[in-house]
Amino acid sequence: MATKPKITFLPVDNGDSIVIMIDDFTIVIDGGLANKYKTLKNYLISNEIENIDLLILTHSDRDHIGGIISLIKDSDFNVENIWFNSYDKLSQVFNNTKDTSKDISIGSFSNEISFAKAKTLSGLLNEQNKNYLSIYNEKFEKSEHCIGDLKFTFLSPSKKVLFDLYKKWSIEDSKTRSAEISFTSKKFKTIEAYAKDLDNCKTDTSVQNASSIAFILEYKNSSFLLLGDAHIDIIIESLRNQNYSQENKLQVDFVKLSHHGSSANINQEFLDIIETNKYVISTNGKSHNHPNIETLSLLVVDARSKKKNIKLCFNYPFHVYGKDKNILKNEDNQNLYGYTLNSAASNSKGYTIEL
Repeated sequence: MATKPKITFLPVDNGDSIVIMIDDFTIVIDGGLANKYKTLKNYLISNEIENIDLLILTHSDRDHIGGIISLIKDSDFNVENIWFNSYDKLSQVFNNTKDTSKDISIGSFSNEISFAKAKTLSGLLNEQNKNYLSIYNEKFEKSEHCIGDLKFTFLSPSKKVLFDLYKKWSIEDSKTRSAEISFTSKKFKTIEAYAKDLDNCKTDTSVQNASSIAFILEYKNSSFLLLGDAHIDIIIESLRNQNYSQENKLQVDFVKLSHHGSSANINQEFLDIIETNKYVISTNGKSHNHPNIETLSLLVVDARSKKKNIKLCFNYPFHVYGKDKNILKNEDNQNLYGYTLNSAASNSKGYTIEL
């Protein structure tokens, strides 16, 4: 077992599955796609982990929730505590009742949103008498919650966003996700031009992504910003409510970028109120061309303007991403803008940060 923070971003295709080991405490954040559960299981076994102290399901997209059903069913592991904003938990929050009758009406949903899996998972947790909690900012004083030396500061979701999700759970617009596009030209541009294009990219309007559990995690002198698929305007508002600003920036060891590096979930205002030299992207690049070149270009243009060096970190080898990213491999560009590319050694290794 690790004696210092070890955070691994597992290679689960276009999804998220993160394992954090701190002393004898293990946190699993999301489980990737259902067919990638073996990746999570093998990692836990190889690190001799049988007990998961905290399981966090950020939201119910299939690329986050899919592998969790298999994890809960797997007798090789014991899960102590679970954070999951399921429909029946939200029903308790807003109606003070346990109501699963509406959990979940299946309509013409996007194939990325898995309310059916959310229903299956919440039913499984109830069958096993697992005690799991809904999580939102206002649930905790100052949005803060401590477990031993670990401190969580929640930035998303708000109770209002969860109420919106609760109301719309059965009628999520199937066009929401397909409307998220990148305005990347077929012609390769300069890095500055790609960064400028982000102004024309649509922002994320998915209620599901807005409901993502996102937080600052602090451990002694280390801190990390884990954003799930959260909306960037929600994150900015929460950070400003925590009194962070351009003059008083949030300083973290790394940022796990929202929504796999989507251009719909980042902007300059966000970058201006955080201070870090490391950005982590979790995806194999097979969905929506994530990470979008506009996002990566904004990061390096921002770094140059602030005269700092940054690391762009990927949980897959860099060559798996679209050809429009090749401009970032140019060593002259890396020297000029002040960035380096750190990526997994193979498709099966993932990316690990030790502090």
